[in-house]
Amino acid sequence: MSRLALAGIGALALAIACSPIVAEQLSAAPLNAGCPDEHACNLYNVAGTGDAGAGTTPAKAQCNEGRCDFGRPTFDYWAVVSVPDSSYYAPGRTFVLTSKDLSAQPGAAAPGVTCRPPLCVQLPELVAAEGKYRVTAAASKRVGFPLPEGTSVPVRVAFVPLVEGMEDETSAFGLPADALFTSSRVISKGKEKPLEVSYTDAVSVGRYVRIAYPQPPYDEWFPPVMTQLSVSDGFLDDFLLGDAKTPLDDDTIAGDSRLASVTRAEGLDGWRVWLIETATERRISSIHTLAGSAMDVRLDTFGQSQKGSTALKDGVEVIVAPPESWLGVPRLRSRIINGSGLESVAVPSFAAPATIKGVVALGEGVALTGIPARLFFTGTRLRRADNTPDSLLRYATSVSTDLTGHFSTVLPPGFYDVTIEPAEGTGLSKVKDTFDTNELAKTYFPPRRTAASGRAVLSDGRPLAAADILAVPSDIPAVGNAVKPRPARTRTDRDGRFLLEVDQGQYNFIVEPQSGTGFPRVVQLRSFATGTADLGEIQVAPPTRLAFTLRDPSLNGNPILRATVRIFALAPGRGPPSLEIGRAMTDESGKCEILLAQQAR
Repeated sequence: MSRLALAGIGALALAIACSPIVAEQLSAAPLNAGCPDEHACNLYNVAGTGDAGAGTTPAKAQCNEGRCDFGRPTFDYWAVVSVPDSSYYAPGRTFVLTSKDLSAQPGAAAPGVTCRPPLCVQLPELVAAEGKYRVTAAASKRVGFPLPEGTSVPVRVAFVPLVEGMEDETSAFGLPADALFTSSRVISKGKEKPLEVSYTDAVSVGRYVRIAYPQPPYDEWFPPVMTQLSVSDGFLDDFLLGDAKTPLDDDTIAGDSRLASVTRAEGLDGWRVWLIETATERRISSIHTLAGSAMDVRLDTFGQSQKGSTALKDGVEVIVAPPESWLGVPRLRSRIINGSGLESVAVPSFAAPATIKGVVALGEGVALTGIPARLFFTGTRLRRADNTPDSLLRYATSVSTDLTGHFSTVLPPGFYDVTIEPAEGTGLSKVKDTFDTNELAKTYFPPRRTAASGRAVLSDGRPLAAADILAVPSDIPAVGNAVKPRPARTRTDRDGRFLLEVDQGQYNFIVEPQSGTGFPRVVQLRSFATGTADLGEIQVAPPTRLAFTLRDPSLNGNPILRATVRIFALAPGRGPPSLEIGRAMTDESGKCEILLAQQAR
């Protein structure tokens, strides 16, 4: 063969070798587009009654702007709007809107109002809130800290939002709308008015639980004040403790129902005592620092008495806690029953703390392999010095193992619940166990994580490729020995199939189609035990659709840009917490579109 021919072959080979490599897409997310073509709306076979009042999906999807959907949602929901810090209006604030707020309202629009639901939604108005926590001379004398009449005490104030139409706080309802915090400062109303201690802030229209906590050192004498407020306009929150309408719960000279007698043979120096509300674990009384081996202190409260009595209501506990710097020493937590329990609060003698060692491992015998993990210890029945178990003693701590899975910590003697959280990547599940400090050493063998598999499909039969699969730990309280698991995620393949490892426990299991596909996220409540879990087919139907422009409450209705809007609803037949079923972000003109499936199930 000639040199010319060889050169030609070499050039051809070089040309082939240097040809651009064309990427081949291994999976493609199907689109909800093109109706009424190949995937016409009547191909989506979704059962339903079509009864808007029932909150179920209508049987027939309709073609809307080139996509199939089921119109607007017919069930109750809540929209949590998080305004970015860069916003001119309400930067960093969070608002909760109801499905009624986002629906068309009957009647004529007010003069000059151009923004009306459902195509345009305005955020609630912010109003000025100013407040003081004042005390009468008589009330301050009764608590043991005499002050001039009407003295304003510095406080830290929390405005905890309530769900509209309900008594639930937003956090307990599953809505991520945090409390607003503010504090007193010295302000002046003008040249002719003296300086005064007051708090000022802006609060959105709505209902709140307002909690005012006196700041140190006043917190040792004056109780927190919790009341419900309905805010519709700017207001002055001028609270006067000891007034005829707002007396201390026990305003007698002795105040016997709030007199706590605390004893500890080994001494109480630096220990503290206070009352909490069991349901929320909020402090509801003054908090006192103790000294000596026996001390009588007043734990004054406001609004915490039984109806028609000065005795404490049910659902209250007294806490006696050691100094925060102490390790291995439990606190006493005792329930007040029918107003009784403060007459004698005796902190028992404790045994010396025990040094506990152990290992978190995989395998057995010579094949034992240590696993890095974190352990959380919560005392259930701690022992007194005489070895008697006492359920009123509480202690909690956590410790991390070294890389070989070994750990060591100091614990008050007794029985504990232990939550073991193996490091990510070990393939082991978070799990709860028990522990008795008499064992001194313990080896824990967490189980393997559960292999959960399934397939995501559209209701017209197409596989849902490239969808995110999210296992989000449920906020529903764990039952028995269950623990709150860790989150996990994966993605479906070109056939809609997925496989992921999860801890044992209860999840909000989410199928999240790619953005722009025109399909909604689907949320299901799922519980996983050990072994494997076949979830079968999870069907994703066309959405119901919310689309609106978000504006501020001014007459001009300036758009709110880059706000995150999250939609929450209750699962049918279940109470709180609510579940997130969709989210979106407003664009440069304040517009957003949120595609929703039916309520989580």
